[in-house]
Amino acid sequence: MLRQLGAALSSELDGGNEQQHQSESINPMFSAQQDDIDLTEINPLDLFCSSIDSLCGKSIDLTIPHNSGWAERPSWRQNSHLPNNGDNREESRELCRRGIPPSLRCAAWIINVVSAANVAMSKSDCDDYGTLKKVRVLEHGWDLVLKSIFPDPSDLERAEVLDFGVGHDQLINILMKDHGGNIPERGIQSLTKVLHAARDSLGIEYCLWLPDITCLLLSFMPESYAYSTIREMINEDSSYFLAVSRVEHLAWCKTFADLMRRCFPQTAAIMGQIGALTPLGLDPIMKRFFVTLLKREHVMRVMDIFTGEGAHAIFRIGTTLCCLSHAHLGESIRERCDNAATFWEGVRRFAHSKHFDFEIFLSQVYMTKKILGFRRPVFPRPEVVSRIISENEVWAENNLTNISVHEEKKPLGLVEGDVPMTLAKDSFERLCLARWLPPVLQSTKLDLIYSTSHHGRSLEMFYRCCSSSRHTITLMEVLGTDIVIGMYATH
Repeated sequence: MLRQLGAALSSELDGGNEQQHQSESINPMFSAQQDDIDLTEINPLDLFCSSIDSLCGKSIDLTIPHNSGWAERPSWRQNSHLPNNGDNREESRELCRRGIPPSLRCAAWIINVVSAANVAMSKSDCDDYGTLKKVRVLEHGWDLVLKSIFPDPSDLERAEVLDFGVGHDQLINILMKDHGGNIPERGIQSLTKVLHAARDSLGIEYCLWLPDITCLLLSFMPESYAYSTIREMINEDSSYFLAVSRVEHLAWCKTFADLMRRCFPQTAAIMGQIGALTPLGLDPIMKRFFVTLLKREHVMRVMDIFTGEGAHAIFRIGTTLCCLSHAHLGESIRERCDNAATFWEGVRRFAHSKHFDFEIFLSQVYMTKKILGFRRPVFPRPEVVSRIISENEVWAENNLTNISVHEEKKPLGLVEGDVPMTLAKDSFERLCLARWLPPVLQSTKLDLIYSTSHHGRSLEMFYRCCSSSRHTITLMEVLGTDIVIGMYATH
């Protein structure tokens, strides 16, 4: 069925495209030809670290398929002189598109991200991040981060999962159903640690993909590796992997719409009419990273590709998925598809149907066509997409206040304690605070730690009550008026 849909996709590309045939002689990032190696010379620290599910605690298949191109150790002994660029990275990407064995995802994902974020680093130094020799280094760095963020166990007990702008309802879906069902308490604690570290140590305040991507990382990584991978994702040029501001997110959404119109104009016209190309309309991809659209095993395959190719792969996969899904919908269904939610439900049903073959789908994603005797990718090159994003950032800054990129805000939650809360008890006041706070705090709850009516009007007592708390809001009522003023402090 999907092979037939390839014709529909090709028809939107002037009918001249041919499917790219992958070479069977790919030189893998991790060599599988180890028969000639003297095992007595192998340093155990050169072996890849195994994957571990820190999110749900499920077992992971530790086998490495024969002739898959993957092995239990990197090949940098034979290729330590090779730079981390050009053909070497492309060979690694082609291998990742074929799928990373679950047992090696921890090692491969962090190597991919380090390699993409540090183009001047040698191949052997990048590969080291996935081997056992880096375990103690990454664990030690993670311990230092945790001690600075949660100096007392009670700090972690009070901490809540941060949403980074994704919204309270979507955060509940993330925790309750979208990542294999109910995430157990231990997994939620790991997620809380990494997300708080991303905010307090890495300075990320807004990133819609981050909660889902962190869940995916923790499904195959310990906390230290998930944190280190996110840290590398925002190394120097964060836009290669993540949109970390409202302006960037809006620019990325417009870029997705522009690429749809450029590559698949017929599908783009339909999506535009029903609002599926607006920032809110693109939520299943630009906010939720395909988690609500694809089967979980296919989301993992997307993650395999994303760690090496960055956001460019998401634009490429997402636009192709929209085109193929639209072609799959029957004429009667297309006529009834009058809003974005209905369209994305059709995409989800197609992606979960027996007609959807992920391997054939990827062949369509990386289709090429012949131009003047040379094969060229159908989809624009990364540098072209980056230029479009840069141009759209100017547009995004000018339209940030005019275009909605979030669901309607809800009031901050309230922790009912022994001391009654007065100034922020009203839901409208807490709604105003939610709109005013950084996105990462808009789904949290207010917990009263100081009140003049209970603790007295003492500056010393005020500082004492606030000394062990971070991210505080101070509200004051102007005497003789109904005016309430306040301030927010990170420390």
